This record gives sequence, C-alpha cells and structure tokens, in this order.
Amino acid sequence: MKKNLFITTILCSLALAGLKAQETLPLGWHSTDIGSLDIPGSTTWDPEAELFTLESTGDQSPGFRPDNVHFAYTVQSGNFEIITLVSYIYGMGEMGYSFRPLEEAGIMIREDLSSFSKAYYMSVMAGDGGIRYYVRDHEDQDGMNHPGEGSKGMQVPCWLKLKRIGNSFDSYYSLDGVNWTYSPDANRILEMNQTCYVGIFCRGNANYVELFGWENPNNESIVSMTAEFEATRIDEIENIYTVQNPIMGSFVNIAVDESYVDISNVFGKLESDEIIYDAESSDLKICRSSVPTDSDSIILSPKGIGSCTMTLEGDVSSFKLVNKFPVFVWEAPEAWNSLDVGSMKTAGFTLKEGGLYTLGGSADASTPEIQEGFHYMHKSLTGDAEITARISSTAFPTSGGLGGISFSADSIVSGGVMARLVYSGDGMARLESRSALGDPVLVQAEAAVSVPFWIRMTKSGTVFNASLSKDGETWTALGTGVSPDLGSNFNGGLVSGSNDNANLSILTFERLSLINSTPAINNPVPEQRMTVGQSSDIDISNVFGHPEDSPPDVLVENSASNVVSSVLDANLKLTLTGLSPGEAIITLITGADPNELATEFSVVVNETLDEEWTFLDIGSPLSEGHPSSLGDAAYSIATFGSGIAGSSDEFSYLYKEKTGAQQIVARIESIEDRGRASEAGIMFRESADPGSLYIQYSATAYEGIKLQYRWDNNSQPVTEITDPAISPPCWIKLRRNDYNYFSAAYSLDGETWIPHGEFSVPLELPPTSLVGLTATSGFNEGTSEFEDVDISIYTGMVDEKVSLPVRVNHFPNPFTEMTTLSIDVSEQTDVRITLFNMSGMMVAELMNDQVNPGR
Repeated sequence: MKKNLFITTILCSLALAGLKAQETLPLGWHSTDIGSLDIPGSTTWDPEAELFTLESTGDQSPGFRPDNVHFAYTVQSGNFEIITLVSYIYGMGEMGYSFRPLEEAGIMIREDLSSFSKAYYMSVMAGDGGIRYYVRDHEDQDGMNHPGEGSKGMQVPCWLKLKRIGNSFDSYYSLDGVNWTYSPDANRILEMNQTCYVGIFCRGNANYVELFGWENPNNESIVSMTAEFEATRIDEIENIYTVQNPIMGSFVNIAVDESYVDISNVFGKLESDEIIYDAESSDLKICRSSVPTDSDSIILSPKGIGSCTMTLEGDVSSFKLVNKFPVFVWEAPEAWNSLDVGSMKTAGFTLKEGGLYTLGGSADASTPEIQEGFHYMHKSLTGDAEITARISSTAFPTSGGLGGISFSADSIVSGGVMARLVYSGDGMARLESRSALGDPVLVQAEAAVSVPFWIRMTKSGTVFNASLSKDGETWTALGTGVSPDLGSNFNGGLVSGSNDNANLSILTFERLSLINSTPAINNPVPEQRMTVGQSSDIDISNVFGHPEDSPPDVLVENSASNVVSSVLDANLKLTLTGLSPGEAIITLITGADPNELATEFSVVVNETLDEEWTFLDIGSPLSEGHPSSLGDAAYSIATFGSGIAGSSDEFSYLYKEKTGAQQIVARIESIEDRGRASEAGIMFRESADPGSLYIQYSATAYEGIKLQYRWDNNSQPVTEITDPAISPPCWIKLRRNDYNYFSAAYSLDGETWIPHGEFSVPLELPPTSLVGLTATSGFNEGTSEFEDVDISIYTGMVDEKVSLPVRVNHFPNPFTEMTTLSIDVSEQTDVRITLFNMSGMMVAELMNDQVNPGR
C-alpha cells in the first residue's frame, strides 16, 4: 500500500548563474555538495513551471573513492520509493547531449551527507552510457561497488525508480513511467539507518577530460554540467513482511493474549509494526507487541478468537511475495490452574513467561506406579477438546521422569482415572490410561523421539487420541486411542513428574493451544441447512456429549408462524409441529440461562406432502431417506439407496397408486453426485417388494438417460441407454396405455420430445400400480430434486411400436420359440410383415424390406 508524500510535476530548466535562491525549494527539501567540487553546485526550483535544475562540476581525483556530487534531498524514514524523470543532461558538446560518458544524473539514498557515507544510487549516463548502479556497503569504504549496468542504450529522457523495503534496495528504469524494467542484478541488502537522505543528484567529470583526452571543444579545464528532472516524487510504502510459509498450510494455534509464531525463515530484518489479520475478509489487525532480539518468533496480540488468516509480507526485493496461512486464535490462558497431585516432598511449580510454560514436578512418596505424584497445570473442560504443545526442553533426574499432556476426571486425585500423552526420561513418548481409581497405568503405545518435538492429544466423544510431530506440520498417530470414562466434566492440561521424591522433572512447553468445544458446539446439520416438513422429527442426539446430564431447552422461531409445538423425548428426538413454510431458527439451550447457548441452526420448512403421496424406502438402505415438498409441483428426495439393479432393489420411492392408462412427467432438476449409483427417475411398479416388476426411466450422474425394466419378479433387469450425453436438468416422460405397453421419451425444453428407441415395452403389471419418483445415491446420502411433476390419465392414441420378445408369454402372440416364418417370391419385391392384436391395432412390424427371388 502506498501513501503519496510528495507528488508534483517538477521540471528542471537550464541552471545558470544567478538562479533562484535555495529557500525557494519545496517544503522539506534542501541541497548540498557532497565531497569537494571545483565550483559549488546548485539546485533551483521554479514553482510556476514546477521545475528542478541541478548543476555540478566533477571529481577532484580519479575513481569513486569519495562521492563528489551535488545533491537535492529530503529526509525519509521507513519503506518508500523515489521516482523521477531525468529529462535533460547538458555539458560539453551540443546542447542537450554530452560527449563525456561519465556525466550522469539520477537518484540517491544515503545514510548521511559525508562523502564516504553508506549509499545506494542509480543514474543515467550522458551520451549512450546507459543506466548504472552504485553502492557503498560501509562507511570509509575505498571506492564504490559497481553492481551492474542496465541498458547501455538508454538515453535521456529516462525514468528512474529506486525502492527501499527494510534494508533491501531495488532499481527500475522506464521509457514511459508506466512499463518498468527491473534490474535484479542491482538488488542489494544494505544495513542502513531507518532514517536516511533521499533525493536527486548530478555529477560532472571535467578531470577525466584532462586525464583521458576526451573531447573538449571549448577548451574548458573545469566544466559544470546541468541536469533536468521532472515528476520527482517519494511514495511511502506500508511496512510489511515477506516470508516463506513457516506453517506449510497447517493451522497455527495462538492465544488471545499473546503467542509466539515462528517466522525464522523471514527474509531480511523485521521492520514492520503490524501484520495483517484477515478474518472473513475483515480488516482487523493483530498488532505485534514485541520482537524478541534473540528469537525467530514474533509475539502477537490478536483482537478476537476463532479462525482467521494471517498474512505476512516484507522485504525480499521489490517482488513482495504475500504469504497467508490459517490461524486459530483460542481463549486466553489466564484461567489455567496448577497444583501438586499426591503427597509431594518437593513442591512443584508452573512458570509462565510470554508464550513459554515451564513445569516442575516431583513424585509421590508412596508407590509411584499406582499413586503417582505430579504437578498439573489444568483447566476444567467439557465436550470435545484438543491440546497441542511443543516440548522445547527437558531435565529429568531419573529415566522415570515424565511430562506432557494429561486429561483427568473432574476430581483430581493421585491414581485417578486419566488419559495422557507423556515423554519420559528414557526417550520414549507413551500413550497411557487408567480406567479406575487405583488401577495400574496401562501403556497403549510408545515411540522413541527426541526433544524438541510436538505433542497433541484430542478428545472426541469418549475416545482420546495422541499424535507426535517434529515440525508441528506433519503428524503421526501414536496408538489407536484410549477410552477411559472421565465423565462429562473433566480436566485437561500439562503435567510434570520425576519419579524422584527429592528432585524435580522440569519441562518447558511452548506454542501451547487448547481448543475446547462447548457441550453443544456441533451443529446437527454441519454442512447444509436441514430441510423439514411442517411436522418433522429432528435427531439432535449428536449435539451433546452426554445429553442425559443436561437435556436442552428448545426455542423455535418460525418466519411465518409463532405457534410451534416442540417435544423432546428421552432419545433427544425433537418433534416439531405447527411450522409454516419458510425458514425457522431452532435454538438449543443447555439450561435456563439464555447466555448458555448450546447451538443455533436454521431449517428450511417445506410444505407438507399431499396426502395422496406415499414415501417408502424400498429394500434396506443404510439409513432412512426423506422427501420434501418444495411447492409448485416440486419435490426433493434425500436417499441412502444403493441402487436399482440385480434381482433386488434398494432406493427411495415417492409414489401414488394409480389405475389404468397413466402418464408421469418430471423435470430432473439436479442429482447430488455420490458415485455411479446416483440417479433420479420416474417409475411404474407392481409392489413395494424389492424384487417387484417395474419399468423406470431415469437420469443418472454418469450414464446419461436410461430405460430399465424387470420382466419377471426377482429377475435381472434389462437396461437400455437412451443417450449417455444427457444430464440434468432435463425432462423425462413415461406412459402406460390400456394394453400394458410402456413408452418413454425425454426433452431438453419440456416441449420437443425425443422417444426412447423404436419399440414400446410390454409389461404385465396389475391394473393398479405404484407410479412416482425414484432416487438412489449409493451408500452415502444424496439428494435429488424434481420439478414440474405431473401424474395424469393417458388418453392419447397408442401408435408406438411394441417389442414382443418370444420369451414373453403374451396373448395373442402367435409365435413361439419353434415358429418359423418363410417367404417365397418369384421376383425381387418389397415385403412388409406386421403384427396386430385382437383389437385390430398394429403392435409390431416384423419386416419392411426388399427381398430377392427365392424362398
């Protein structure tokens, strides 16, 4: 981000004797001679024309040992860039062009005004000398380093830009002031005071005329040169960091009061006053309270809790790479408690210093394997929890000393029920537990590891899991978890014990984080809003860790109704009645105090299904499906059905019972892709039996549109693909005529219909059958949406061709598997053979072709 400090059009005119006094320079600007010039230089400023003019003679001696230039400057601090247009250089030779290539004009940054000061400058040379860059790394250096040359063909007018970010200096040049060429070979890291002198300069080189015999048409022994500058300005750049990713994409856990974040791979020095804290696109800031001089960490003081994104930017050259990584800001740690557990001869301690926690603990005087003693820094917790810390140092008096993370029952006693992840003096990390008071400690898993390393222990439901990491990024599970019953209220924190009554085990932990969910932090609909009917049952058993301890109160706010009845049974099934279509907010509260908010979530209330509809899960899906009315002949079906295939089906079916010739039409709006079994369709079916006769026309997630039917109960179905390229949204239609012939068609616009295949399908369904909507999703819940659903009596003419395979015993079929049909003609002729039913209606065309003479 740039802040304009001094923006004006500054045009230099020819500098001659008697020009305006130095006092007329812009506010804050000054000029001086650096080093020893034969004739004093000058700077003039014309406020009407907004022009700078600088005049200077040359060096007193060859080389660049001291600086000998005339300098117009201002004082600047922090990060900034200076830009100018060198529009004219005048010296010996023709007007506006010099034949002496060491005359130059440009921009400069200096630590002070002495001739041997640390400095960085870039310039454009007279003639075709091009762009040059110079740097003096330390004071009294004999000569300037010459890091490189830019474009040798560059001539005035030429734009120059020099940028300082921290102690990194970069140069650019341009022909138009818009398109800049970066000079990577001129980048330098230069240790320079934050407050420095910044400005424009020029230098003549008369002594080189004498030394090298260069052209001097006027035979002048000392010749001054004049440079013109336009559009000179200095822009401040916000102090920022540039870093590699110190976290590599994983969450950093920091505390609200202060936390250390390792930025050891930051380039350059830390010069910023703040880093950006971006939580959900906000512009909040995390201000740095201090930067430890002997540490590669910064201490942060965030202004809120929860997830956010930390952005670090900074001083790695002009390409200021931005690094962002996720941060979880957790609750301030001032609520930690500490105590010695057991009968300790030597008192333990907890020392908190910045983001470091040092714990010292000895041992119980009795049998340590059962009645162990330790020092415990802990918090009272409930619900799920996660504790992470880095063990940075240890001092164990014996190999039996230990320290790490421990979860214990609400009553903290020696030998109590617990689960812990500890590191011991023998170099092993162990996942341990005790299931009953006074039982021995059981070791579930162990692994050799060396300090420093990270430890993490999580409680999810009743299971405690442990993991280890060397970098806080890549984690390895230790064991498969333990499940001691700590109850709904328990403690969690850090422990230290020595197995030595007289001496302490001392461990230092850093980057400690605790994430603790409240009893009802989990949203029962974690990924999407739940869709319910006007009377619905909602399972909220996953909201609480131990719901039987404190069943919640229920508040329901419905956008269109204030009369909502809610009943919560012993199994935490919430039954709501009286909901109106729209949106409802359901709030579950742990107790009478409204401040003890458990969770709040919204539900979309759909119209109750028409009583004519029936919903069934055909077969045995993993879980119950559920339909919803979306209003205006639109429905959704959520299903766990694995598929309609084989000799037995498993799907969700929303249907009506219909008799006689019927037609069902639906627009498949969407299918939630849960795999190859995901499909939505329309169906005629004999019964709800999984192996029933049926015919279905459906849209699929992977196979386009298909027609599928089962001729006989519990048999394999026939599948015919209509078009593999068609996908929702699309319309599909399935018809049944009075003679049990079925035809299918699809449409992309609901008006132009494309029939499936050449023949209709005969299927011996009873007069009354089940007609409706189908949905499958594999073994994961998926939702399909239907629109423009219509089931109506079919009254159209039956003109579809009908397929009558001989294996179907369909009266009046004159053909059997033994029937042979022969044709005997004396000359080439057209032959057409058709089949009619008893009503005189053509139901099949067996041949329509030209045949040659013969039998």
